[in-house]
Amino acid sequence: MAERLARRMFADRFGAAAAQLDVASAGTHARAGRPMRPGAARVLRYFAADSFGFVSRPLEPEAIEAADLVLTATRDQRAACATRVPLAVGRTFTIRQFARMAAVVSDSTPELHTGPLARRLHVLLTLASQSRNRMPVVPVADDDLADPLGRPEKAFRACATDIHQSVAAVIRAITRD
Repeated sequence: MAERLARRMFADRFGAAAAQLDVASAGTHARAGRPMRPGAARVLRYFAADSFGFVSRPLEPEAIEAADLVLTATRDQRAACATRVPLAVGRTFTIRQFARMAAVVSDSTPELHTGPLARRLHVLLTLASQSRNRMPVVPVADDDLADPLGRPEKAFRACATDIHQSVAAVIRAITRD
């Protein structure tokens, strides 16, 4: 859901410029080639995003190495990414953690609000990485998305809403919206 929601939200806000971003997802426990869960697909339609052509992919170290930014659903997943590729620790965050950092650093940095989209996100990543150790420690529930698997569709809606709010915070940070 995070991949498809983020793609949709960036496309809605930035139009063709969103094509500068390569947004992809993979799972730390995913089995390759599985379709999206029906509850997740239905929830995506509610957010005007689609699940067409989605197939699950297991997380490979090469994907972590290639990514400029790695956002995870949970602290455990963040730790798994950093364990697989230790050099990625500075660019690996939970999605909620990164959204909180984006909100804090955005007001004081004019270069976040102009220039190519990919450059703005790189500036945001740099600022977030630099501020990571100055951020207050929060409870796990403030960082982790609740896993909706095996739960009613309501859980998928709650998870998608959390993702949507986090991505919206990142977009606000780089646009002054």
